[in-house]
Amino acid sequence: MPMELNHLRYFYEVAQTGAFTLAAKNLRISQSAVSKIIAKLEADLGADLFLRGRTGIRLTGEGVRLREHCQAIFQEVQKIQKRKSGAQIGDWPAELRIGVSENLANYIVPTVIREMRNRSGNLRFKIMAGTSESLLSRLLSHELDFALFYSIRANIRVNTLTLCEVPFSIVLSPQISFSRFAALRSVPYVGSLRSDYPSGIPVVSLLKSTGLSPTAAIECNHLETQKRLALQGVGYTVLPSFMVKDEVGQGSLRAVKPPKAIALPLFLVTRKESITSPCTEIFLAALVRRIRDEGP
Repeated sequence: MPMELNHLRYFYEVAQTGAFTLAAKNLRISQSAVSKIIAKLEADLGADLFLRGRTGIRLTGEGVRLREHCQAIFQEVQKIQKRKSGAQIGDWPAELRIGVSENLANYIVPTVIREMRNRSGNLRFKIMAGTSESLLSRLLSHELDFALFYSIRANIRVNTLTLCEVPFSIVLSPQISFSRFAALRSVPYVGSLRSDYPSGIPVVSLLKSTGLSPTAAIECNHLETQKRLALQGVGYTVLPSFMVKDEVGQGSLRAVKPPKAIALPLFLVTRKESITSPCTEIFLAALVRRIRDEGP
């Protein structure tokens, strides 16, 4: 049965480190993402790869065999890489075509591109921002190399991987006063267009997890506009923390602490037949670092 090389890499990292947490740290992805990938491998193979106990994990017989296969595979990959011209920059494509949610395009991607351009001034970028549906269409029509967004409907033509967890903040103008979190029910909610999310708005699900069930008094398909509306005291909204970090620090927006921290997974979406290039992996690692640096 077909297996993805990245998934085998994740299994191999867990097998080598002997711990899901350490493997996730080394791979720069969430532990839950590693666990899901291992579970999928086990389901595909119809066998357990690890024995899980109170003292940790250890490989089953099937796991030992798969580790040996992985070791042989990655040794060959390493040989191929060594046979290349040597300089990793020289192996980069001429252009990287990226699809992202507009908040990432505005707040995170520019710094990452500057970092990439500092390494290779010849690398060109094509950035397309939009909803997950529009980006998926462009990805499948080969206009994009990969896409990044917060919601994805099942599609047999793409691979989906959780890249990281993005913290979100509930914010409103300091001129709106309230005594406790539950009082937000009486404050107008500024949210996204329901028509843009046929499967449901992810941020609304976040709010429901905190005990709120908002209906947007104002719907807008642009997060930057949602932030501007909150700054004007129209109501509260929920945005990636990196979008409002400066305003919260300056006091022009107030961050309301929910009963529990809220975050959304950021999905990396690629076509089934595509192979992640070293250039893409460097870009994604830099993007995840930037998101974490800008966290609350």
